[in-house]
Amino acid sequence: MPGEADRAAMSRVEEVLASLGFSRYEIKAYLALLIRGVATVSEVADLSGISYTKAYDVLSSLENKGLLASVPGRPLRFQALDPETAMRNLLERRRSELLGEIKRLEEKVSEATSELRKLYSPEARSPVFLVRGERALPTLVQEALRSAEATVVCSDASKVFGERDAELLRRRVNVVELGGGEPAALLVEPGRVEVYVKEDVEANSYTVVVNSERLAGLLLRLLEALRGSGGKQ
Repeated sequence: MPGEADRAAMSRVEEVLASLGFSRYEIKAYLALLIRGVATVSEVADLSGISYTKAYDVLSSLENKGLLASVPGRPLRFQALDPETAMRNLLERRRSELLGEIKRLEEKVSEATSELRKLYSPEARSPVFLVRGERALPTLVQEALRSAEATVVCSDASKVFGERDAELLRRRVNVVELGGGEPAALLVEPGRVEVYVKEDVEANSYTVVVNSERLAGLLLRLLEALRGSGGKQ
């Protein structure tokens, strides 16, 4: 009799099969045939607890998916193929389907974006807005990397952004590290300023975005003045 660990393992297997597109009946029939090896439709129906008519349709579907093969003769029998090969082939097929779906979705999103931009009115935007939570830091990093003229001022880039993003920013934009202090960062680019504050709880972190050419220009001039006076970089 299967123990708790065996039942849990089989439950996980069924979840994986369902994620690969198996119906509830297909899972039952496939597992029954794996246990039996070779079986008639009637035997699979008895083992899996599904009707004979349903079992035949399900086995034909599994055969089309490349999971089993029919054995000629009377009565007709089905044989499970090596699960490793069958699962690998099924995964490749599912991957191709998903890539196709992603490509179609990208095309639809591109078309929708073009239409949405026609409705978008930059002039109506608030010049100041707040981005909260886990999106706050990626927003600042992405904006910095988009602009060749961006300057990032922070206490310690590695502590604020993490080693990988900090190194990427250092290579791509002007990064001024003041050393010490609270984990926070200031992004300045022409026409835009972002202030990121990193809290102990990531969900409480936030970025304040200010779309202001005057403020951005003033801060850029102040940064230039600091550099000219020998500020740390």
